Amino acid sequence: MKLSLAMIVKNEEEKLARCLNSVKDHVDEIVVADTGSTDKTKEIARSFGAKIYDFAWCKDFSKARNFSIEKTTGDYVLVLDADQVLLQFDMQSVLKIMEGKKVLGLAEIINHYTQNGQKMAHRSFTGAVFPREARYVGAIHEQIDSSYPRVRLPISIFHDGYENRAEEKFKRNIEILENVLKTNKDPYLMYKLAQEYKGLNQPDKADRHFSSAYRTGDRSSAYFPNLVAEYLHNLVDLKLYAKVLELVKNEEKNYSDFPEFYFICGKFYTELVLSNPKQHIGYFPKIKESYEKCIAIGENPKYQGVVGMGTFMPMHNLAAFYEVTGDLASAKAYYKAAADLGFAPSQKRLQELMAAKR
Repeated sequence: MKLSLAMIVKNEEEKLARCLNSVKDHVDEIVVADTGSTDKTKEIARSFGAKIYDFAWCKDFSKARNFSIEKTTGDYVLVLDADQVLLQFDMQSVLKIMEGKKVLGLAEIINHYTQNGQKMAHRSFTGAVFPREARYVGAIHEQIDSSYPRVRLPISIFHDGYENRAEEKFKRNIEILENVLKTNKDPYLMYKLAQEYKGLNQPDKADRHFSSAYRTGDRSSAYFPNLVAEYLHNLVDLKLYAKVLELVKNEEKNYSDFPEFYFICGKFYTELVLSNPKQHIGYFPKIKESYEKCIAIGENPKYQGVVGMGTFMPMHNLAAFYEVTGDLASAKAYYKAAADLGFAPSQKRLQELMAAKR
Protein backbone atom coordinates (compact mmCIF):
# COMPACT_ATOMS: atom_id res chain seq x y z
CA MET A 1 0.00 0.00 0.00
CA LYS A 2 1.45 3.32 -1.08
CA LEU A 3 0.69 6.21 1.26
CA SER A 4 0.79 9.87 0.17
CA LEU A 5 0.85 12.91 2.42
CA ALA A 6 -1.36 15.76 1.18
CA MET A 7 -1.13 19.23 2.73
CA ILE A 8 -2.34 22.77 2.11
CA VAL A 9 -0.12 25.54 3.47
CA LYS A 10 0.44 29.27 3.57
CA ASN A 11 3.32 31.03 5.35
CA GLU A 12 4.14 28.09 7.62
CA GLU A 13 7.94 28.48 7.85
CA GLU A 14 7.86 28.33 11.67
CA LYS A 15 6.19 24.91 11.95
CA LEU A 16 6.38 23.08 8.62
CA ALA A 17 9.77 21.42 9.18
CA ARG A 18 8.59 20.09 12.56
CA CYS A 19 5.58 18.51 10.88
CA LEU A 20 7.47 17.00 7.94
CA ASN A 21 10.20 15.61 10.19
CA SER A 22 7.56 13.69 12.13
CA VAL A 23 5.95 12.10 9.07
CA LYS A 24 8.67 11.75 6.41
CA ASP A 25 9.54 8.13 7.30
CA HIS A 26 5.92 6.99 7.18
CA VAL A 27 4.86 8.16 3.71
CA ASP A 28 5.94 7.41 0.16
CA GLU A 29 5.47 10.95 -1.14
CA ILE A 30 4.74 14.44 0.11
CA VAL A 31 2.41 16.71 -1.83
CA VAL A 32 2.00 20.35 -0.81
CA ALA A 33 -0.55 22.78 -2.21
CA ASP A 34 0.58 26.33 -1.43
CA THR A 35 -2.13 28.98 -1.28
CA GLY A 36 0.13 32.02 -1.48
CA SER A 37 3.15 31.84 0.82
CA THR A 38 5.50 34.81 0.94
CA ASP A 39 8.00 33.32 3.40
CA LYS A 40 10.28 30.26 3.19
CA THR A 41 7.47 27.68 3.27
CA LYS A 42 8.13 26.35 -0.25
CA GLU A 43 11.87 26.20 0.35
CA ILE A 44 11.37 24.13 3.50
CA ALA A 45 8.91 21.79 1.78
CA ARG A 46 11.30 21.34 -1.14
CA SER A 47 14.10 20.34 1.28
CA PHE A 48 11.96 17.32 2.27
CA GLY A 49 11.48 16.29 -1.35
CA ALA A 50 7.91 17.55 -1.51
CA LYS A 51 6.04 18.04 -4.76
CA ILE A 52 4.80 21.63 -4.57
CA TYR A 53 1.83 23.05 -6.44
CA ASP A 54 0.31 26.53 -6.34
CA PHE A 55 -3.38 26.89 -5.59
CA ALA A 56 -5.19 30.22 -5.80
CA TRP A 57 -7.06 30.66 -2.52
CA CYS A 58 -10.84 30.87 -3.06
CA LYS A 59 -12.15 30.83 0.52
CA ASP A 60 -12.95 27.12 0.25
CA PHE A 61 -10.87 24.60 2.19
CA SER A 62 -12.42 21.58 0.45
CA LYS A 63 -11.36 22.80 -2.97
CA ALA A 64 -7.81 23.31 -1.73
CA ARG A 65 -7.74 19.90 -0.01
CA ASN A 66 -9.12 18.14 -3.09
CA PHE A 67 -6.59 19.87 -5.33
CA SER A 68 -3.74 18.53 -3.17
CA ILE A 69 -5.26 15.01 -3.18
CA GLU A 70 -5.57 15.04 -6.97
CA LYS A 71 -1.81 15.59 -7.20
CA THR A 72 -1.02 12.46 -5.17
CA THR A 73 -0.30 9.01 -6.59
CA GLY A 74 -0.76 6.76 -3.55
CA ASP A 75 -3.42 4.18 -2.78
CA TYR A 76 -4.24 5.99 0.45
CA VAL A 77 -3.84 9.62 1.49
CA LEU A 78 -2.78 10.99 4.88
CA VAL A 79 -3.82 14.60 5.54
CA LEU A 80 -1.95 16.81 7.99
CA ASP A 81 -1.72 20.54 8.64
CA ALA A 82 1.59 22.32 9.16
CA ASP A 83 0.82 22.94 12.84
CA GLN A 84 0.42 19.23 13.50
CA VAL A 85 3.03 16.66 14.53
CA LEU A 86 2.72 12.90 14.17
CA LEU A 87 3.22 11.44 17.66
CA GLN A 88 2.33 7.82 16.99
CA PHE A 89 2.00 5.92 13.73
CA ASP A 90 2.04 2.14 14.07
CA MET A 91 2.52 1.27 10.41
CA GLN A 92 2.19 -2.49 10.82
CA SER A 93 -1.12 -2.15 12.64
CA VAL A 94 -2.36 0.43 10.14
CA LEU A 95 -1.50 -1.87 7.24
CA LYS A 96 -3.20 -4.80 8.93
CA ILE A 97 -6.39 -2.77 9.41
CA MET A 98 -6.46 -1.16 5.97
CA GLU A 99 -4.79 -3.55 3.53
CA GLY A 100 -7.25 -4.56 0.83
CA LYS A 101 -10.08 -2.55 2.39
CA LYS A 102 -11.79 0.76 1.74
CA VAL A 103 -12.11 2.52 5.10
CA LEU A 104 -11.90 6.01 6.53
CA GLY A 105 -9.19 5.95 9.18
CA LEU A 106 -9.73 8.13 12.24
CA ALA A 107 -6.72 9.55 14.02
CA GLU A 108 -6.56 10.85 17.58
CA ILE A 109 -5.92 14.61 17.63
CA ILE A 110 -4.48 16.14 20.81
CA ASN A 111 -5.14 19.88 20.61
CA HIS A 112 -2.98 21.94 22.96
CA TYR A 113 -3.98 25.44 24.06
CA THR A 114 -3.81 27.83 27.03
CA GLN A 115 -6.86 28.84 29.05
CA ASN A 116 -6.64 31.27 31.95
CA GLY A 117 -2.88 30.79 31.99
CA GLN A 118 -3.15 27.00 32.27
CA LYS A 119 -1.92 24.59 29.61
CA MET A 120 -4.81 22.44 28.41
CA ALA A 121 -5.34 19.60 25.95
CA HIS A 122 -8.45 18.58 24.02
CA ARG A 123 -8.80 15.07 22.59
CA SER A 124 -10.81 14.38 19.43
CA PHE A 125 -10.92 11.99 16.48
CA THR A 126 -10.96 12.99 12.83
CA GLY A 127 -10.66 11.33 9.44
CA ALA A 128 -7.01 11.49 8.49
CA VAL A 129 -6.31 8.47 6.25
CA PHE A 130 -8.54 7.45 3.38
CA PRO A 131 -8.53 6.02 -0.18
CA ARG A 132 -7.18 8.45 -2.75
CA GLU A 133 -10.51 8.65 -4.62
CA ALA A 134 -12.32 10.14 -1.60
CA ARG A 135 -12.96 13.89 -1.58
CA TYR A 136 -13.78 16.64 0.89
CA VAL A 137 -16.97 18.69 1.06
CA GLY A 138 -17.63 21.97 2.87
CA ALA A 139 -15.97 25.35 2.45
CA ILE A 140 -14.77 25.21 6.06
CA HIS A 141 -14.51 22.50 8.72
CA GLU A 142 -14.44 20.28 5.69
CA GLN A 143 -15.15 16.58 5.99
CA ILE A 144 -14.63 13.51 3.83
CA ASP A 145 -17.73 12.73 1.76
CA SER A 146 -17.66 8.96 1.93
CA SER A 147 -19.74 5.97 2.97
CA TYR A 148 -16.60 4.03 3.88
CA PRO A 149 -16.69 2.47 7.36
CA ARG A 150 -15.02 4.63 10.04
CA VAL A 151 -12.28 2.88 12.01
CA ARG A 152 -9.94 4.22 14.67
CA LEU A 153 -6.30 3.78 13.74
CA PRO A 154 -3.23 3.67 16.04
CA ILE A 155 -2.32 7.20 14.94
CA SER A 156 -1.91 10.10 17.35
CA ILE A 157 -1.36 13.69 16.22
CA PHE A 158 -0.25 16.70 18.28
CA HIS A 159 -1.77 20.05 17.29
CA ASP A 160 -1.00 23.49 18.69
CA GLY A 161 -2.66 25.68 16.08
CA TYR A 162 -5.00 27.18 18.69
CA GLU A 163 -2.07 28.33 20.83
CA ASN A 164 -1.63 32.09 20.31
CA ARG A 165 -3.89 31.89 17.29
CA ALA A 166 -3.89 35.04 15.20
CA GLU A 167 -7.05 37.13 15.31
CA GLU A 168 -7.10 37.21 11.51
CA LYS A 169 -7.71 33.45 11.42
CA PHE A 170 -10.77 33.75 13.65
CA LYS A 171 -12.09 36.53 11.42
CA ARG A 172 -11.32 34.57 8.25
CA ASN A 173 -13.25 31.57 9.54
CA ILE A 174 -16.17 33.71 10.72
CA GLU A 175 -16.47 35.29 7.28
CA ILE A 176 -16.55 31.89 5.55
CA LEU A 177 -18.94 30.34 8.08
CA GLU A 178 -21.39 33.22 7.99
CA ASN A 179 -21.40 33.14 4.20
CA VAL A 180 -22.08 29.38 4.13
CA LEU A 181 -24.80 29.65 6.78
CA LYS A 182 -26.75 32.11 4.63
CA THR A 183 -27.89 29.16 2.52
CA ASN A 184 -27.02 26.12 4.65
CA LYS A 185 -28.34 26.21 8.22
CA ASP A 186 -26.14 23.34 9.32
CA PRO A 187 -26.17 23.05 13.16
CA TYR A 188 -22.58 21.77 13.17
CA LEU A 189 -21.43 24.91 11.36
CA MET A 190 -23.47 27.06 13.77
CA TYR A 191 -21.55 25.33 16.58
CA LYS A 192 -18.22 26.02 14.88
CA LEU A 193 -19.20 29.67 14.36
CA ALA A 194 -20.02 29.95 18.06
CA GLN A 195 -16.54 28.61 18.85
CA GLU A 196 -14.95 31.25 16.63
CA TYR A 197 -16.79 34.07 18.40
CA LYS A 198 -15.86 32.52 21.74
CA GLY A 199 -12.23 32.54 20.60
CA LEU A 200 -12.54 36.27 19.91
CA ASN A 201 -13.90 36.74 23.45
CA GLN A 202 -17.36 37.65 22.19
CA PRO A 203 -19.57 35.35 24.32
CA ASP A 204 -22.78 37.26 23.51
CA LYS A 205 -22.44 36.50 19.80
CA ALA A 206 -21.30 32.98 20.61
CA ASP A 207 -24.42 32.41 22.72
CA ARG A 208 -26.77 33.05 19.82
CA HIS A 209 -25.08 30.41 17.68
CA PHE A 210 -24.61 27.89 20.50
CA SER A 211 -28.34 28.20 21.20
CA SER A 212 -29.31 27.67 17.55
CA ALA A 213 -27.02 24.68 17.18
CA TYR A 214 -28.34 23.16 20.42
CA ARG A 215 -31.98 23.54 19.36
CA THR A 216 -31.56 22.13 15.86
CA GLY A 217 -28.59 19.74 16.10
CA ASP A 218 -28.63 15.97 15.79
CA ARG A 219 -28.29 14.64 19.34
CA SER A 220 -26.77 11.39 18.04
CA SER A 221 -23.87 13.23 16.38
CA ALA A 222 -20.40 12.81 17.87
CA TYR A 223 -20.02 16.55 18.39
CA PHE A 224 -23.28 17.09 20.32
CA PRO A 225 -22.00 16.30 23.86
CA ASN A 226 -19.20 18.82 23.33
CA LEU A 227 -21.72 21.35 22.04
CA VAL A 228 -23.72 20.93 25.25
CA ALA A 229 -20.56 21.33 27.36
CA GLU A 230 -19.35 24.45 25.55
CA TYR A 231 -22.84 25.98 25.55
CA LEU A 232 -22.98 25.50 29.32
CA HIS A 233 -19.51 27.05 29.71
CA ASN A 234 -20.57 30.07 27.72
CA LEU A 235 -23.80 30.53 29.68
CA VAL A 236 -21.82 30.41 32.94
CA ASP A 237 -19.38 33.00 31.58
CA LEU A 238 -22.35 35.22 30.71
CA LYS A 239 -23.77 34.64 34.22
CA LEU A 240 -27.08 33.47 32.74
CA TYR A 241 -27.62 31.23 35.73
CA ALA A 242 -31.34 30.56 35.21
CA LYS A 243 -30.60 29.19 31.73
CA VAL A 244 -27.78 27.06 33.11
CA LEU A 245 -30.07 25.53 35.74
CA GLU A 246 -32.64 24.71 33.07
CA LEU A 247 -30.06 23.18 30.74
CA VAL A 248 -28.47 21.10 33.50
CA LYS A 249 -31.90 19.82 34.54
CA ASN A 250 -32.73 18.85 30.95
CA GLU A 251 -29.40 17.19 30.11
CA GLU A 252 -28.13 15.49 33.26
CA LYS A 253 -29.97 12.27 32.49
CA ASN A 254 -28.36 12.20 29.03
CA TYR A 255 -24.77 12.78 30.18
CA SER A 256 -24.51 10.90 33.46
CA ASP A 257 -21.28 9.29 32.14
CA PHE A 258 -19.70 12.47 30.72
CA PRO A 259 -17.15 13.90 33.19
CA GLU A 260 -16.91 17.28 31.47
CA PHE A 261 -20.63 17.85 32.02
CA TYR A 262 -20.23 17.45 35.77
CA PHE A 263 -17.03 19.50 35.84
CA ILE A 264 -18.92 22.43 34.35
CA CYS A 265 -21.68 21.84 36.90
CA GLY A 266 -19.10 22.09 39.69
CA LYS A 267 -17.82 25.37 38.30
CA PHE A 268 -21.38 26.65 37.86
CA TYR A 269 -22.57 25.79 41.37
CA THR A 270 -19.48 27.50 42.80
CA GLU A 271 -20.19 30.70 40.90
CA LEU A 272 -23.92 30.52 41.68
CA VAL A 273 -23.34 30.28 45.43
CA LEU A 274 -20.73 33.04 45.40
CA SER A 275 -23.05 35.33 43.42
CA ASN A 276 -25.58 35.34 46.26
CA PRO A 277 -24.70 33.04 49.19
CA LYS A 278 -27.88 33.78 51.12
CA GLN A 279 -30.13 32.92 48.19
CA HIS A 280 -28.19 29.97 46.72
CA ILE A 281 -26.54 28.28 49.73
CA GLY A 282 -28.72 25.22 49.10
CA TYR A 283 -26.60 24.45 46.05
CA PHE A 284 -23.36 24.40 48.07
CA PRO A 285 -23.23 20.58 48.52
CA LYS A 286 -23.61 20.17 44.74
CA ILE A 287 -20.13 21.65 44.22
CA LYS A 288 -18.52 18.69 45.98
CA GLU A 289 -20.98 16.19 44.48
CA SER A 290 -20.27 17.36 40.93
CA TYR A 291 -16.50 16.99 41.20
CA GLU A 292 -16.85 13.61 42.92
CA LYS A 293 -18.99 12.42 39.99
CA CYS A 294 -16.26 13.48 37.56
CA ILE A 295 -13.70 11.41 39.43
CA ALA A 296 -16.05 8.44 39.74
CA ILE A 297 -16.62 8.43 35.96
CA GLY A 298 -12.95 8.96 35.10
CA GLU A 299 -11.62 9.61 31.62
CA ASN A 300 -14.41 8.10 29.52
CA PRO A 301 -13.07 7.18 26.04
CA LYS A 302 -16.63 7.29 24.73
CA TYR A 303 -16.37 11.08 24.55
CA GLN A 304 -14.13 13.61 22.90
CA GLY A 305 -13.21 16.51 25.13
CA VAL A 306 -10.75 18.17 27.48
CA VAL A 307 -8.10 15.83 28.88
CA GLY A 308 -8.19 15.59 32.67
CA MET A 309 -11.89 16.24 33.19
CA GLY A 310 -12.26 12.85 34.85
CA THR A 311 -9.03 12.96 36.85
CA PHE A 312 -6.65 15.77 37.81
CA MET A 313 -8.89 18.77 37.09
CA PRO A 314 -11.81 17.80 39.38
CA MET A 315 -9.27 16.52 41.92
CA HIS A 316 -7.68 19.98 42.02
CA ASN A 317 -11.03 21.76 42.36
CA LEU A 318 -12.22 19.32 45.00
CA ALA A 319 -8.99 19.97 46.91
CA ALA A 320 -9.70 23.70 46.73
CA PHE A 321 -13.22 23.05 48.03
CA TYR A 322 -11.86 21.15 51.03
CA GLU A 323 -9.23 23.81 51.65
CA VAL A 324 -11.84 26.57 51.72
CA THR A 325 -14.08 24.56 54.05
CA GLY A 326 -11.19 23.89 56.46
CA ASP A 327 -10.53 20.20 55.78
CA LEU A 328 -6.79 20.51 55.04
CA ALA A 329 -6.13 16.78 55.25
CA SER A 330 -8.58 16.04 52.44
CA ALA A 331 -7.34 19.07 50.51
CA LYS A 332 -3.75 17.86 50.60
CA ALA A 333 -4.81 14.34 49.61
CA TYR A 334 -6.60 15.56 46.49
CA TYR A 335 -3.87 18.06 45.60
CA LYS A 336 -1.38 15.20 45.85
CA ALA A 337 -3.52 12.92 43.67
CA ALA A 338 -3.68 15.59 40.96
CA ALA A 339 -0.01 16.48 41.41
CA ASP A 340 0.97 12.84 40.94
CA LEU A 341 -0.78 13.00 37.56
CA GLY A 342 1.42 15.93 36.57
CA PHE A 343 -1.05 18.79 37.10
CA ALA A 344 1.18 21.82 37.73
CA PRO A 345 -1.30 23.99 39.70
CA SER A 346 -1.81 21.15 42.17
CA GLN A 347 1.93 20.59 42.50
CA LYS A 348 2.41 24.29 43.24
CA ARG A 349 -0.41 24.54 45.78
CA LEU A 350 0.64 21.35 47.55
CA GLN A 351 4.19 22.70 47.93
CA GLU A 352 2.79 25.95 49.35
CA LEU A 353 0.66 24.11 51.91
CA MET A 354 3.56 21.87 52.96
CA ALA A 355 5.85 24.88 53.30
CA ALA A 356 3.26 26.73 55.42
CA LYS A 357 3.03 23.74 57.73
CA ARG A 358 6.76 23.93 58.42
